[in-house]
Amino acid sequence: MSSSGDPQANLRMECELIHKARMNWTDDMMRWRRISLPLCATIVSFFIVINLELWSVGWFLGLCILLYWRRIEKHIDAQIVEFYPRILELEKELGMKFYSHYIFNNLNKQLPDAEATPEYLTDGAFNYSGLLKLTEKHGAKFVCKRGHNIHFWLVVGYFVIGVLAASVYYPLLFILN
Repeated sequence: MSSSGDPQANLRMECELIHKARMNWTDDMMRWRRISLPLCATIVSFFIVINLELWSVGWFLGLCILLYWRRIEKHIDAQIVEFYPRILELEKELGMKFYSHYIFNNLNKQLPDAEATPEYLTDGAFNYSGLLKLTEKHGAKFVCKRGHNIHFWLVVGYFVIGVLAASVYYPLLFILN
């Protein structure tokens, strides 16, 4: 970042760089999703087509891929959340509220002090300091999951379906043989 005489220009440039990094990491999460889910389905299908008795090998490898995908996605998301305190500071300095509103709308409402934090102060100013206090006190837990629960439940559902299929398939295989 070049140092110009205008501190506002430097803050705007930093804000733009953070935004670009957030977008790149979001693209990375999408890329992992677009690769992992079809790869999992392909591996399971491959083992089923080769030999039906090998479906559990494909299921297990698919589960490993899904678990790795979730781990990578959680890591990337944690990196994005680490930007939030700086985004709040920059927007306060620049008089902006775009991401600050997004962060406020995605507060972890299970935290008692998050529930008690008003969006606006009594004088009508946006409550940047309240949000910054939450980030200091709770770290990355000050925001909610922001739509990632569906992916968690997808992996749980995949696991449960595999366990149920195994609990039906292997006893039947044993009885029929």
